[in-house]
Amino acid sequence: MRISTFTFALLLIGVLATAQPNKKLSATISGAIYVPSMFQMDIITSGNTTFSFDNWDAFTNGILKPAAIHATVKGTRPWIVSVKTMSADNLSEKISNQLLKIKESNREKFVSLNRYPQTLYINSNSLLVNQLDFDLKMESPLDHKMGTYTTMLVFTLSSQ
Repeated sequence: MRISTFTFALLLIGVLATAQPNKKLSATISGAIYVPSMFQMDIITSGNTTFSFDNWDAFTNGILKPAAIHATVKGTRPWIVSVKTMSADNLSEKISNQLLKIKESNREKFVSLNRYPQTLYINSNSLLVNQLDFDLKMESPLDHKMGTYTTMLVFTLSSQ
């Protein structure tokens, strides 16, 4: 009986030693945090993307469509928006895509469009969400054959 009392006393001392109020116990673990680069771009039009050269002023000055395209760009790192046309430089050899121009609404200079990506906007802030408006302009097609033509714009979002 004396052996079991001694064993119980040793166990009780061990429990009391680890439960002392002024002592702190800690443990350390390690782990990994994965933070990927994330990008998203949503494009909508104002519904005002048809160019109708049905008067002399339009033929003389071209047609400007302010804020014709709106983009919401989300990114976790710096990014670039580029744009190109989907069709060849000359739509059926009848009208040049380079008559169609685009610019970010707060900028001065228009970019002529063709089948090669043109840099449209370079992100220079640290915002996660950016709202952008783009103006479209169509130069006078006076030296081109008349008709109805369509083209598609391809916007590309890429990291810097």
